[in-house]
Formats: sequence, C-alpha cells, structure tokens
Amino acid sequence: MKRTDLKGKKFGRLTVIDVAYYNGRQLKWLCKCECGATKEINAQSLVDGKSKSCGCLVHRKGKDNPLWKVGVSTGYERINIEGKRAHNHRIIIEKALGRKLPDEAVTHHMDGNGVNNKNGNLVLCENREYHNLLHARMRAKAETGHPNWMRCTYCKTYDDPKNMYVRKDRNTARHYACQNEYMKAYRDGIKTASN
Repeated sequence: MKRTDLKGKKFGRLTVIDVAYYNGRQLKWLCKCECGATKEINAQSLVDGKSKSCGCLVHRKGKDNPLWKVGVSTGYERINIEGKRAHNHRIIIEKALGRKLPDEAVTHHMDGNGVNNKNGNLVLCENREYHNLLHARMRAKAETGHPNWMRCTYCKTYDDPKNMYVRKDRNTARHYACQNEYMKAYRDGIKTASN
C-alpha cells in the first residue's frame, strides 16, 4: 500500500509530527494541536478534513468558539428567557403568531444568515423534512437557475426530474443510465464475491 508522507504538514489546528502506528493497512499519525495536546489520528481523517483539532474545538465556549459572532456560538442567536436559553428566531415567530411553536417546527433563514432575524427573512417550516426541501431547492436554483431540478445521487449533476427516477419518499433522484450502471456494477460485484 502506497502511503503519502504527511510529516510536517498542517491540517486545521493539527501539525503532523511522525508516524504513530502502521501495520501495513492502517496508518495513524501523531499530531500536535495548537492547544498543546498530542493525539494519534487516522491518516484518512486528516486528508479528508474530518479531523481539524485534537477535539478542543468542540468544547470551546463563548468567544473562544469559532462560530462566535456577536454573542452567537451555535450559528443562531440565543437569548435567556426565564432562566432558559432559547433561539431568538423562534421567539420572534412565536410573538408574531401569538402562540408557542410545536417542537417539530423549524425556522428557515432565507438569506442563510442565522443571525438575521428580521421578519421578512424568516420562514416557518412545519418540520425538518420541509426545511431540507427548501435548502435543496435553493441549491438547485443557485447551481442551475431551476429550483425544481434535482441532483443525481450517483453522478452528482442536476437535471430536470422528468429525465430521472425520483423517489418521493426520500426526495432523491437518479438518472436512469446512472441507476443501470450502478446496478450492473453491484451485480458484477456480487458475482465476483461468490466465485
């Protein structure tokens, strides 16, 4: 197995010091974090960008958190109400409606800015599934100019749903040719494994 030398390279807050473990298949690198801690990390996690720190980023609070913006550390503005933390956008919508929102309701920020809580920027979604659909349509519009187009699960290109097999229950789509190619490879893989 060919392995790339990562010694001395930097990945987020991590600097690779040396090989920590290698058994011919699995490779772990000893890394030093900017916080001073060292940790053994899988090579693939470093290369894929999944590991950017020793874990210290997860636990940072307040202004030390990388998501901190004007009192925001979760990407959304939170306020204290009767001793409990609550998302400000939910409070704004509840005031506008004059009632408490159900737990499954999700607020969509039209401009993608979780701190912009102006009434004209907030859309109330009945559940997470509908909220995800809004984001999918926004991505399709930005990529193709067609909000109704869908992205193929296999080739990752957008196309008119008329040219695709669409699973309504999962809101996923795939080109017929891509589906056939995948199934052929799957069947060939089963035949090879059984021989």
